[in-house]
Amino acid sequence: MEGGRKSSKKSVRSWLYGFMLLLCAVSAATGSYFAFLFSRYSDFDSTAEHVDADAKAYRAAGWAWESKDIIEGPQREEDDGDPLFNKAVKQLGLLKTPAKPEPIMELINQGRFKEADIQLQPLAPILDEVKRAVSKQSLDLGIDPDRFGEGGSQILSSLRQFVRLLCLRARCRASDGREESAIDDLGVAWKLGVRTSRMPSTTAIMVGFSVEALVLGEVEAYAGKWINRPDLRGRLNALLGSDKDLPDIQRLYRVRAYEGLVCYRNFEHPIDALASSGEIPGANSGPGITSTHPDQAVRTGLPKESKSRAYAARHFQLWCEVAPAIRDEAADPIALAKSLRKIADGWGRRQTGSAIAAGIESSALPEFATAIGRIRAQAIVTKALMAAMDVKQKMGNWPNSASQIPGTWDDPFSHQPLHVKSSKSEVRIYSLGPDMKDDGGTRRAELGKGAATSAYDIVASYPPYISNHI
Repeated sequence: MEGGRKSSKKSVRSWLYGFMLLLCAVSAATGSYFAFLFSRYSDFDSTAEHVDADAKAYRAAGWAWESKDIIEGPQREEDDGDPLFNKAVKQLGLLKTPAKPEPIMELINQGRFKEADIQLQPLAPILDEVKRAVSKQSLDLGIDPDRFGEGGSQILSSLRQFVRLLCLRARCRASDGREESAIDDLGVAWKLGVRTSRMPSTTAIMVGFSVEALVLGEVEAYAGKWINRPDLRGRLNALLGSDKDLPDIQRLYRVRAYEGLVCYRNFEHPIDALASSGEIPGANSGPGITSTHPDQAVRTGLPKESKSRAYAARHFQLWCEVAPAIRDEAADPIALAKSLRKIADGWGRRQTGSAIAAGIESSALPEFATAIGRIRAQAIVTKALMAAMDVKQKMGNWPNSASQIPGTWDDPFSHQPLHVKSSKSEVRIYSLGPDMKDDGGTRRAELGKGAATSAYDIVASYPPYISNHI
């Protein structure tokens, strides 16, 4: 019994000695690891030293240095549409019965256009105010780019609501023979999208893209409805304007670059700011610059704190690297996205503390290129469809290739002629989209459940696809 106790005590002592040796080994290893991390990540002071030279190169590359470089403000007070738009927003908020598009959409889906029109009638003065606002030379909604787009979030929500209401009213008007008025409503909605996509905020620009996509879908539906009315289709084509009205890829990246600079000027911890601006998917919102008073925002110059100066230096280096790709490949969204992805991968591999924020910044850049490509492709196939309708009316048959449609109809992704599938009664004109695969002219809305999310094309067709949701 006594021998057993001695043996047990000896085992305990051996275990304790072993555990202590393990702790010493772990402590040594951990100390070495933290020393390694410190040497690897503590590059802020050395990086901050050359921020002035990096800033000079950044400005020489043509990137915006102050908000005036990205704001297209009015030259004269009478050219400013903001007061009229703000008045419409205020009137919308004062309505006793909220103007919700969903119940009106439900009535339209049931074919109860007159009832839907009655619900829209009290909104006529408000929508007319919106029309007057977009007729002005300038409309930026008072967005302050030096405070992460402060001033625009609530108004952008109202803008989306106005667009939906205009599209719903257009459907009501078209249902009872008021075609010209319907086209006017679509024209106002389209102009709202165009104006929003030029605002000094990437959030606003992306809202503009969604508005343009919505209106293009409506134009396709009306073109199908008026297939035997070339006069009305001509007006639809005219309201879409020229290529100058389509998203400007260089402007989008100029705004994105400036927003990054705003972040480093105003935040000691820009990772939090990037989280609050949506740059980090799924991140909790950090302290937003929008919570500060406008007079407290830093609007020019370089940061003063060493770590922020280091982050800014990396930001300048990133955008100097991005500049040639955007300059040379702006017309090719696939090539541009590929180049930007390569740049983002390179920044993602940089294991230094000062490069973390620029790595996060760079990760979103490829998606902007493909987003603009999608809108441009949708506009091109929609216009090509209307031109194909002219061919159908003159020749009696649908064209079976893009070469049979008057004009030049190239896919912005493949730079080859658009694809055309036709029969006696229908036609599909489509772009391959960013995946560069021919999915037979299947549009995203037609995919069944469980289908690959990228297995679709960008399509305009007759008979048209009419969405039950606006």
